Amino acid sequence: MTYYGMIKGISKFDIRLKMVEKVKEIGISRTAKEFETTRLTVRKWVRRYREQGLRGLEDRSRAPKHIPHKTPKDIENRVIELRKTHPAWGPERLKMHYELPISIKAISCIIRGKLVL
Repeated sequence: MTYYGMIKGISKFDIRLKMVEKVKEIGISRTAKEFETTRLTVRKWVRRYREQGLRGLEDRSRAPKHIPHKTPKDIENRVIELRKTHPAWGPERLKMHYELPISIKAISCIIRGKLVL
């Protein structure tokens, strides 16, 4: 069974730990063959284990740490409050009357995603 086939059904952490332990016994190349993965993958988990211990074998978040084009929270809150004040107004009218510094599309997304009427 391949490494990728193994991680589907059971704990990824357990597989990674077994992989690191196997490297100590038989080396990187043979471990890669046994787990049917690349040496690069084996090296990655060994390196993370050496640097961080057991915590290094856990999954990491793939979410971006910074989104430069995201609308600032204070502007989002302002749009939500304006919409609550004028529930019948759409994004175009809110932008026109309050000169919001974001696009009509951004206002629309904030209204759809953040406001439940």
